[in-house]
Amino acid sequence: MLDPAAIPAKIANRALAHEQTLRARLAVHAGAVFKIIAGPSAATFVIADDGTLAPAEAAAMPALTLTIRPARLPALLRDPARFDDLVHVEGDASLAARDWRVDGSAGS
Repeated sequence: MLDPAAIPAKIANRALAHEQTLRARLAVHAGAVFKIIAGPSAATFVIADDGTLAPAEAAAMPALTLTIRPARLPALLRDPARFDDLVHVEGDASLAARDWRVDGSAGS
């Protein structure tokens, strides 16, 4: 049976499946925990050695939290380069660096 807590990681890993460069950039941060909050929904992930994501343990403290208002999600999907304008970043700056974002921008 599918664990509901695993669904966000499965969705993210499906998107990462064709992003070898991005997975390699994420793999540098293996073991790091981060959280994404969109309105009332939240998911906490741990980065695996191969750059994929897994659900983090319930007690895991995220080093980075990314928060976006649900109404801003369509704008972010249309133009990932607007990440800095649309997403509130709190925590470890190295995890929030541009070099692992899907938009492929150079490091910040």
